[in-house]
Amino acid sequence: MAYDPSLFEARRRGLTQQYGASAALNAYQQYLAKQAGERQMETFGRESETQLKRLSSAYSKPASMGGRGLYGMGIRSGVYNRALSDYATEAARQRGYLSGDLATQQREYELKSNQLLANLQSQLTDLESEKAKQIAADAAALLQLR
Repeated sequence: MAYDPSLFEARRRGLTQQYGASAALNAYQQYLAKQAGERQMETFGRESETQLKRLSSAYSKPASMGGRGLYGMGIRSGVYNRALSDYATEAARQRGYLSGDLATQQREYELKSNQLLANLQSQLTDLESEKAKQIAADAAALLQLR
């Protein structure tokens, strides 16, 4: 088979287009995952704020009104302080989990992006190698014709 640069160029364009489509899809999926993660963090923040208000309200209502009467004007019990501390610790842990999950997911998309690029470079290198072999084979065939 005689060397035909158009065949190699067509394969190169195909590889590049395939990479472009895969990279674009990966970037879009990463964007969507980041948005979803940020929404989860925002929702968690709002829910935490609501829970904190409920917690404070439960401890500050007088016992006659169904509360505990442990916090209010001139009153700040150790039980109330402990409840706030426990709540803050748990909220921080949950926020850390959410943040860590989002960061891990983003790293996965970055890894996939790097893998896609490495695959493209490897395929292009293989294509250039095939091209060089074809040229060498054609040159050898021409030399034998002499």
